[in-house]
Amino acid sequence: MKKYLHGLYGFIIGVAALGLAFVVSAQPGGADDPLVSRSYLNARLAEVQHLLNQAPAHNCATYVPIFLFAGQTLLGHEGSEIILRSGAGVGVAHENGLVNMTTGGEIFHNDPVSINHLLIVPRTDGRGVFATENSYFIVRGGFEIRN
Repeated sequence: MKKYLHGLYGFIIGVAALGLAFVVSAQPGGADDPLVSRSYLNARLAEVQHLLNQAPAHNCATYVPIFLFAGQTLLGHEGSEIILRSGAGVGVAHENGLVNMTTGGEIFHNDPVSINHLLIVPRTDGRGVFATENSYFIVRGGFEIRN
């Protein structure tokens, strides 16, 4: 039994020594333990800030409520999602339609838009919705409003 315990203790000490050797061999600033300077972080943060400043003004990651007066048009950018919450509107699409994810169909130019139907704008090519009366929409993604 003592022989077994001595062997077990030896194994544990060997594993601990091997782990200590790995910790000691990692030099600060080396490939295994790189140092990051403040100037490096500031440069990377400046790049990110520059990219954020280049984004369109109306490009939202969550749904935002948009009120349109009768006669206004909401044009979506590529990948935008539009949902009519109240009021009435029709589709604005010159060649191809808006994708109606609720029905699996399409909304073409001057087709009525149903309340609570999810519409997706496939491309930034002038597709969107025209408010035929004062209306609330919720929109996710880039868009612009025209009078």
